[in-house]
Amino acid sequence: YYATYPNCKYMACSQPYFAVAITIIVPQRTLTSFQKFFVPFKLGLWIALALLLFIAILVIAIVEYKIKFARNFVIGGNVRNPYLQMITAFFGNSSGHLPRRNFARFLLMTFILFALIIRTVYIAGLFKFLQADTKVTSIKSVNDLVENEYKIYALSHFVSYLENMGLKSR
Repeated sequence: YYATYPNCKYMACSQPYFAVAITIIVPQRTLTSFQKFFVPFKLGLWIALALLLFIAILVIAIVEYKIKFARNFVIGGNVRNPYLQMITAFFGNSSGHLPRRNFARFLLMTFILFALIIRTVYIAGLFKFLQADTKVTSIKSVNDLVENEYKIYALSHFVSYLENMGLKSR
């Protein structure tokens, strides 16, 4: 014999002899892989990073095609594909053809230092993200369960308690 809600209405003045807490387990959703990629930086930093890379591409394009006499001074005469060199320098890969002029080397070292700092900050943010709880839960009460139309599975003797809580149609 279990203490059900209808039975408790008649036994209101007596002491309970058996009580069971109701535990509700709610499935939690995790972030998608695409969302996990963008977590270490906020939106403003992603926009600033994209803007800086766009400016770098624009400067290379202007120097490469419009101002040809400055190409050796800014990019370097022996650099064959400056766009690919910029991407490889940003991701920390080695470059086969380095510029020979001092100003071009200075620009390359400044860009490499910038990319090193950005990569380090991203890795630190990713490490912090890996240490944090990434599960997203929006359920705080039984009313949230009803509003989000979750299916509730229970043993037959708990059905009367769930009906009393307003979960009769589940």
